[in-house]
Amino acid sequence: PQVDPSIQPYPYDPEKAKQLLQEAGIQPGTEIIFDSSQGRYPMDTDAAQAIAAELEQLGFRVTVQYNEWGTHLDKIVNRRTGDAFFLGWGPALDAEGTLRYLFVGDSTYSGYTNPEVEAVIAEAATTVDPDKAQELWNQVQRMVWEDAGWLFLWQQHDIYGVSNRVDWTPRVDESLFMGDAKPRES
Repeated sequence: PQVDPSIQPYPYDPEKAKQLLQEAGIQPGTEIIFDSSQGRYPMDTDAAQAIAAELEQLGFRVTVQYNEWGTHLDKIVNRRTGDAFFLGWGPALDAEGTLRYLFVGDSTYSGYTNPEVEAVIAEAATTVDPDKAQELWNQVQRMVWEDAGWLFLWQQHDIYGVSNRVDWTPRVDESLFMGDAKPRES
């Protein structure tokens, strides 16, 4: 909910990326330390290797640090990661559940700071009119997209297998409360 469907992924354009890096004064050979979890998400180490390879094609020298999940999360929370890190997020049942935690500078999981974004988040979070709130959440998403402070890679979908002898519906928040499951009446 509250996703702005007009925002599309960045197009794959290595030449434009090189141009933007040059304009920003970032030199080829710049070292990047990239922190990734290992075993937390499906194929997280493969994703980290692919990201590192893409960065190396742009001229960076990348060192990937693979972390056990507890260590990885501790490094993120305590601001001890390298230059970039890999983090999954979800489930968020509204825009605030993601945007406040990732795009407000003093939030636990954020290193991103933009006072204008923070002001719009604060306004959206307290706006009662759903249409006005949606406009504000769309504005936040557009601002974050333009800043490119975070790169969104994919949406992971959960898959559940349940016997036809069980009456159970997965929750939208991905919590598994099997006390909700009951034998199906014949």
